[in-house]
Amino acid sequence: MKGIFSKELSQSFDDLRNAAVKLLQKKSKVERAVFKIQKEYLELPVEDMICAFDIFTDIRKAEMLLVMHKGETRNAWVKKAIERRRQQEEGAIFSSIVTIPHLPCGSFPQPCYI
Repeated sequence: MKGIFSKELSQSFDDLRNAAVKLLQKKSKVERAVFKIQKEYLELPVEDMICAFDIFTDIRKAEMLLVMHKGETRNAWVKKAIERRRQQEEGAIFSSIVTIPHLPCGSFPQPCYI
């Protein structure tokens, strides 16, 4: 009886260990989305590919890409996401430019001639 219990317990631990190893080896949704972009969108320019990588670090967008069927709709969605990200980046760059506010002449310690 003791040998049977020991064998079953050993088998359970082996099963548990194998399940844990499989779980660790499974790629995340983000990794699968990035792989899919690299594999199926080879025609993208490098800048757009890099932009797509940034987009699909968002788990919700990665999940969406993974469930969408290959085709026109998904292609249009990816293109629109890249365009949106580019616009956001351009807006961030524009808003980060430091501007010097216009000050009235009287606020300078030296005379200001116009």
